[in-house]
Amino acid sequence: MKGATLLEVIIGIAVLFILVAIALPSSSTKKTTDIQIDAQQIVSTLSLARSRTTASESASQHGVFFDVVSSSYTLFEGSDYISRDIGEDQVFELSSSVEISSVSFAGGNEIVFERIYGSTLQSGSLVLELVSDPSVTSTVLVAPSGQIDTSSPLAPSDNGRVVDSRHVHIEYVGRDINTSIENIVLTFPTATEIIPISDNMSGGEIVWSSTIMVDGEEQQLSIQTHRLNDIMLGTQLSIKRDRGFNTKALEVSLSGDVSGEIIIYTALGELTPGTSIYASTPDIQ
Repeated sequence: MKGATLLEVIIGIAVLFILVAIALPSSSTKKTTDIQIDAQQIVSTLSLARSRTTASESASQHGVFFDVVSSSYTLFEGSDYISRDIGEDQVFELSSSVEISSVSFAGGNEIVFERIYGSTLQSGSLVLELVSDPSVTSTVLVAPSGQIDTSSPLAPSDNGRVVDSRHVHIEYVGRDINTSIENIVLTFPTATEIIPISDNMSGGEIVWSSTIMVDGEEQQLSIQTHRLNDIMLGTQLSIKRDRGFNTKALEVSLSGDVSGEIIIYTALGELTPGTSIYASTPDIQ
């Protein structure tokens, strides 16, 4: 058999290089498609949690928790991930070529929607990236209104709308909260709301969220503890107010704390420390 000439060998190598060059973009395109599909799936899952909440499905809130370590996320039923109904969990895995780069929701790694309007106190963003090329990313954004998208939504104008700090932490140290008999007291200019703590315990923490009507206007508020009656660190309170649904001045206090309020909000949404000797200056999140 006649051997291959040098020209034939060169042509063969050239053809091989061409085939490899064609194949490489195809692989890269697939990975880029993976991150786009995963981002849209997350948008769909968040939208499902929101629609289930607004429909009052199971008379409960619904949300999504993101696990950065396992690159997965869970659609759950409940006011937060810790106290959720585990039997209702739906877990989703990202593509093997995609991972979670960062989660920047006000609620940490989870986002829960509010009943009736579908708004959220935990707005923020989630960034996905390709494992092989971290410069390729896709961002999912959730606005306070509950709007979900993979592109940055236009920020609503604050002109003519009252705004306030949406999320604050307060350290409450030097006094244990008696969860059996104490109440959270919300004092508005023309109304007072009494919230029994014993009726709002979940997983050893205070967990309460509701919409209150004051003079015909809705006031949305969420109060919970991230740490309760720790022997060394005391209690950490988390207070969230939906900036689109609060127009009234408000004082938040505990019935057993005679020294004063935990936090005070003006009608314009500005906050000041309360007079309680146990409460720290609010730390805006």
